Amino acid sequence: NVVSVKIDTDDYNYPTGSGSITFRSNASYKKAIEANYIVVKTSAFGSKSIEIQHFMEDKPCSLCKNVAGKKFCKTECFDYFCDVCWRQRHRSLPVTHVCVTRNHKNKNSDFLL
Repeated sequence: NVVSVKIDTDDYNYPTGSGSITFRSNASYKKAIEANYIVVKTSAFGSKSIEIQHFMEDKPCSLCKNVAGKKFCKTECFDYFCDVCWRQRHRSLPVTHVCVTRNHKNKNSDFLL
């Protein structure tokens, strides 16, 4: 259930390829992230399939709390993990857990204070 969709545009109103979506509930958000796509229906352009990607925030690892959580489990955990904690947490879990990563440009962000 989508409340609103905002498509980012450049100075000439041409879509830049990103945007934001407001979901009615956390469950709707999780379902969209797991599916990777949602279909948006409007009177302006009919139906359009949109790829959904989780926005990677700068958050600490949800387990050790003192290292940057560079990995996000987008299927069941919905949490951030460092490399060590990802392996520890997901060692015995089903392979259905999907990892999303982002490389940090700031090398100092490896340790959050």
